[in-house]
Amino acid sequence: MSLYYLWIMYKKFHYLLFLPIFFGIQSCEKESAVSTQIAVSKGVLILNEGNFMGGNATVTYRDLISGELSSDLFQGNNGFYLGDVGQSLLQLDGKIYLVVNNSGKIEVLNSSDFKSVMTIQGLNSPRYLLKVGTDKAYVTDLYAKKITILKLSTGAKIGEIPLPYWSEELLLLNGKVYIGTVENDKVYLVDPVSDAITDSIQTAFSPGSLAADKEGNLWVLCYGSETASQNGSVYKITAPGNSASLLHNFQVPLPYGSMLTTNRLSDSLFVLASDVYGFPISNPNFSSPIVERNGRNLTAIGYDSNSFRLYVADSKDFNQKGEIFVHKPEGVAVDSFLAGVIPGMFLFVE
Repeated sequence: MSLYYLWIMYKKFHYLLFLPIFFGIQSCEKESAVSTQIAVSKGVLILNEGNFMGGNATVTYRDLISGELSSDLFQGNNGFYLGDVGQSLLQLDGKIYLVVNNSGKIEVLNSSDFKSVMTIQGLNSPRYLLKVGTDKAYVTDLYAKKITILKLSTGAKIGEIPLPYWSEELLLLNGKVYIGTVENDKVYLVDPVSDAITDSIQTAFSPGSLAADKEGNLWVLCYGSETASQNGSVYKITAPGNSASLLHNFQVPLPYGSMLTTNRLSDSLFVLASDVYGFPISNPNFSSPIVERNGRNLTAIGYDSNSFRLYVADSKDFNQKGEIFVHKPEGVAVDSFLAGVIPGMFLFVE
């Protein structure tokens, strides 16, 4: 059984509890935290998941002006470690939110100095956070089968929205919140005012990754299912009628690290589906990838609209440091640097 397959299964189901033994539980070997503070300016943040039960999630930071690289910006600027399984990050209203899945928490930091100002705790297994109101956010979850509603200013839980399945990425579009699921074949729609499910849209199995284009359309990457013999696929859901159209079927189920991203104008889409595909939204083209996997374990993509560069993460054997490859939009590699264990998401800050 390959390391890649083990990682996919862990990411999907979180039941491979022997992984920390297999990879080595690094938290037992850590020295005490030593703070080496670095100012955050124009650069790229990479959230590294770390190993399940390893407690070794980190944030790599690369200054895009000086080229300076920090291997663990969170620990260096805060004096303590981030936690177990870094899942997602986003920037909101001068703050950066780090969702730490297996630790059941969200760290809230100042964007300017990357110092933690609040820890939102008491979550089950959080995945992604989305601001849906002036002081309100939704948080998806692996195990809770519900959306948690947070008051952003205090981090207090102020409600929940029951769901029948594991909820994944979510996106606010056309006045509705679209919520991806994994153990299901539907994208759910929620009214952010009433906090109630209003509709669902059928796609293929496991519609977990979402992206919106400049025309108000929703793009959905379905992971597929090996056990159910269902291939991965890409759908386009056209606004305002929510009509779902299948654009492409892949040959095999997709690894769970797969994702979608757009450029700043949202007129081009990049798709990680084992290989990386890129095309204008007006002409979806899956005939050939712009970046081939070539035996690598590609787990994340991100697009820097300032430098017009595509970032692709290779998690190697899921135990050693991952590597980030920087490409031109057409796929030509121009740079690379090391990140942490299992780089899983990019955030470009200014």
